Amino acid sequence: MHYPPETASIMLIARMIATVKQAKDKGGAAHLFSQFCHKTRSKNGDISHKLLGKQFQVQVEHLRQLIIKGLQDEDLLQWFTADGFRSLIALVGTNGQGIGTSAFGVWVKNCDSLDLSPEEQDKLNIFIRSLYEQIEKVSVFCLHNS
Repeated sequence: MHYPPETASIMLIARMIATVKQAKDKGGAAHLFSQFCHKTRSKNGDISHKLLGKQFQVQVEHLRQLIIKGLQDEDLLQWFTADGFRSLIALVGTNGQGIGTSAFGVWVKNCDSLDLSPEEQDKLNIFIRSLYEQIEKVSVFCLHNS
């Protein structure tokens, strides 16, 4: 299964929180993320991620409460406020790789509709997972070297 973009955004938020929680220098790790743009609206008033739209307010609040329940950390209290959580969504929406909506994401989705034997489908799925892992490694490398 290949996740839709919104799921990828939610998982990135959880991974960011987990990364800071596990870091030896939590303040430094949190500061690293704060260097990226995390405004919820652009200069012309557009929202930076569709999850910040009015139609998703209830779901975003529910998600925030679930993440508080599972991942809250005293060193990251600013991320668990309503505004702080929206800022995290904006950070991912503005800076995320956009794999789920990129040409690569479209290609992966189209692969799901191919008429392949189970063996060929398994090989394709292994290849796709490998590509995602390589993209993640490049993203982490760029993040640490920017």
